[in-house]
Amino acid sequence: MNKDSEKVALTKAAKEYLDQGYEVTIYPTKDELPMPLKGQMPDLIAFKDNQYVIVEVKSKLSPSEANQLKVFADIAEKQGWRFDLISIDEDTKPTLDILTQKDMELTWKKISDLKHLGFNNSAFVYVWAMLETLMRSLVAKENIRVHSNTMYSPLLLVKTLYSYGVLEEEDFNKLKHYFSIRNRIVHELNIGEISGNELEDFIVLAKKFINEN
Repeated sequence: MNKDSEKVALTKAAKEYLDQGYEVTIYPTKDELPMPLKGQMPDLIAFKDNQYVIVEVKSKLSPSEANQLKVFADIAEKQGWRFDLISIDEDTKPTLDILTQKDMELTWKKISDLKHLGFNNSAFVYVWAMLETLMRSLVAKENIRVHSNTMYSPLLLVKTLYSYGVLEEEDFNKLKHYFSIRNRIVHELNIGEISGNELEDFIVLAKKFINEN
């Protein structure tokens, strides 16, 4: 990424948040970060009305950077904050790694082991993570041009694939349902294990999606 372009975009973003009445910190130190962000290194944080906005400025993404964006998005969702991804090239064809056959085999093995041990929630999250990666790859494969924020919002990914006719309506509705389950597992405390039947139904849908695409 061009660091000069990044600094220009970050400075511009900081001014826009300041104009909206936010307190803005660029490249916050660990002492300037709120507790949920300790150990993270966001490009910018903005604060107003007891709410934070986590801001990242990116262009091309490595797999590790893509994972970091998901971490920020999950923290923001859990805290009721906002995560803003600012892309220097806002309209871009995604170029993310594609899962290899070996990756999928290893993931299915892990899912099977977790399921056998009764850890249905953990198995469910692994299935969703694999599906999400495949959906991002499919957006790239189909040459669907999207705003970069879409690539890190699972629900927007699902809606995009449905709007382009890649997903059938029945599967679209099922994925929205499973996304709500994924959110409960990831973000709620003391949630019980989902049923084996619910997990198995999701696995069937995931395998159908993989085989068709």
